[in-house]
Amino acid sequence: MIDEESITFLKNYYINNNKKIPTTVKEYEADFPRGYGRTAISTKFGLSCKQLLAKLHDNSKLSKDIEYWKKYLLEKFDITILNIQKTAQVRKSLITISCNKCGFTQNTNIENLIVRKTGCTACQSGNAKIKDNPTLLFKALNEKELTLRSELPNNQLDKILVACNKCKTDFYVIPVKLMHPQTDNTSTCPNCRSTDRRVVYNNELFGSQIERDVYIELTKYIPNIERQVRYSSLASCSRKWVMDMLIGKTIIEVSNFAKKPHNNSYYSNLKEKKSWAEDNGFIFIHISKISEVKTLVKDIVWSTS
Repeated sequence: MIDEESITFLKNYYINNNKKIPTTVKEYEADFPRGYGRTAISTKFGLSCKQLLAKLHDNSKLSKDIEYWKKYLLEKFDITILNIQKTAQVRKSLITISCNKCGFTQNTNIENLIVRKTGCTACQSGNAKIKDNPTLLFKALNEKELTLRSELPNNQLDKILVACNKCKTDFYVIPVKLMHPQTDNTSTCPNCRSTDRRVVYNNELFGSQIERDVYIELTKYIPNIERQVRYSSLASCSRKWVMDMLIGKTIIEVSNFAKKPHNNSYYSNLKEKKSWAEDNGFIFIHISKISEVKTLVKDIVWSTS
C-alpha cells in the first residue's frame, strides 16, 4: 500500500508547480515526478495508475483546511480574499477575490486559483480584455513616457505600436510585458534604454539585474556571501577570472544569457570554470533563474558546514 508521505509528495509536486492534479491515466503518464512511473508505482505500492489517481483525489487523505489555502493564495497572488463558501471538498470551496492592482472582483473556486499563473483575469492574464479596463495600460505607457500609436488591442498578447515621447522612435511592444515588466528595461524605448547591464544595490555594483536579484534572494537564507573573489586567490589559476559569489566551498556564477551561437564563448568559459572548481575541491553552481535559488540553497548551505 502507498504511504501518506508518498501521497503528500505527489500532491505537492503538482500544487507547487502550479499544475492540475491529473484525473486520467493519460494525463498522469504525460507528467509525473521521477521515480513514480507506471512500473515503479506497481512495484513499490502494488497499485495501478487508476488506483493511484483515486488516492490522489481522495480529499480525506490530504485534506488542507481553509486557512492553509488562504495563506497559500495570498502569498502567491496580489489579491484580497473577500469571501469563502466552504464545501465538503475544501478545494472546491467557492471564493470571491479582489485584485489589489486593478480592483477587479471575481468569483471562482480554490482549485481553479491554485493552478493559475496569475491571480487576476482582468489585468494580469495574457487573455485579459484590455478594452474593458485600459487604465493599467495607459498608466504603464505614461510611466515609460510612451504614446499609443495604434488602436487598443483585443488582449494583452496583441502587439501595439507605441512612440517614445523623448526621441519619437516608433516600436512594437506586447502589452502584458509593458504592464507587468520582468526587468527595468522591458518594453522601454530601444533607442533610449541604457545598454549598460550593471546595477547598484546597497552601494555595491552588480554585473546585471539577475545577479543582484539572485544575491538578494540568497541573503534570505545565507548571511555571509563573498563577492567578486578572484579564482587565483583560492588556488593556482592562470586566468584572470572573478567569480560572482563565494559561499564556503561553493562558487556561484550568475547569468541568463540564451544558449545561442554568439554566447558560445561565454558558455565555454563557464565549463572551464566548473572544471577548475572540481579539480580544486569546490562546488560550482551556475544560476540562470531566481526560481533556482531555493532548490540550490540546500546544497550551498551543506557545503559551508
